Amino acid sequence: MKYLVLGLNPWEMTDEKSGLVNSGVSVFYLDNQPIINPNGKVGYFPIKVTAPSQFKDKLNKAPAYYDIDFGMRPDSKGKAVIFIHDINFVSVVDMPLQVKKVS
Repeated sequence: MKYLVLGLNPWEMTDEKSGLVNSGVSVFYLDNQPIINPNGKVGYFPIKVTAPSQFKDKLNKAPAYYDIDFGMRPDSKGKAVIFIHDINFVSVVDMPLQVKKVS
């Protein structure tokens, strides 16, 4: 399914206990359906998911549309964790930013 990816943040960190290097790409995207919450939360809010480092070369343009195939797996307590199974670039999005001076 096609999603609007707002930003990408590659990261790398070393586990202090094991010394293993972990890496990935934080992907900030918008869901295709707005939130309409009875408590007042309304609109689109960025969602963050980590893509494995194997997708780093595919993730180099933002804002852009990407075809994202999500998967789901249980964490250590059995709660659902969403992950990116596959991702492919579709097109760049021109999002002009207008900054207005507030007086």
